[in-house]
Amino acid sequence: MMRLLCKLRIYFRYNLERFTGILKDEVVEKINLLMQEINFKPEDRKVVVAARKLLKRHELMKNL
Repeated sequence: MMRLLCKLRIYFRYNLERFTGILKDEVVEKINLLMQEINFKPEDRKVVVAARKLLKRHELMKNL
């Protein structure tokens, strides 16, 4: 389980680094393929689900 969490952390770090321009898309695609192979999704972490709910609520409030 710990190895899977490490891979998930890498997934988030790589996506952040792609967003900031540090990494190229090809590198992030490799981690995305690995995530698919092990059948692991970002939503498998409770904090991701909670953060996305909070973001959605914030976006709704902003549109009022």
